[in-house]
Amino acid sequence: MIMARSCRVGRKFTKTPATLNRTVFLSRGPVNAKTAQFEHLGLILQEKGRFYEAAIEWTLARRLAPAAIEPSINLMRLYTQVGWTKEAQRESEQAFWLDPSHPDVLGQLALLSLRSGVSDARLDAWLERLAREDDEAWRAWARQRLLARRPEPQE
Repeated sequence: MIMARSCRVGRKFTKTPATLNRTVFLSRGPVNAKTAQFEHLGLILQEKGRFYEAAIEWTLARRLAPAAIEPSINLMRLYTQVGWTKEAQRESEQAFWLDPSHPDVLGQLALLSLRSGVSDARLDAWLERLAREDDEAWRAWARQRLLARRPEPQE
């Protein structure tokens, strides 16, 4: 487990507690200090609204640690945030390939499927899995979507 403690942005070193807390890596793959720097810098750039630069940093982090899921998760969230659905779908599939049970990945895939209106055969399975998650936000969201997807009883 590595935590990025500071990261060079321009000519300053920044330490943002909220950002540092999200830079803890619990990865299956090897994560080194350089990858942590790219991840941390990507979070800072995203918070500043510099989305394209954040995407570059996370792409570099993914190249350094291809088995780590965090860069793909950050990229899929970023792409969804800025409305790049094609890229978000690609990153979500990449993250799903790395860890098919990760709640953020399942939620993102379900969200993209629901937004696009394209029926994915896996959607109900993703929603049912999320409805049993420990994370209350994902659990409530998935339960609402499952209830909305159930057909009305015929009278």
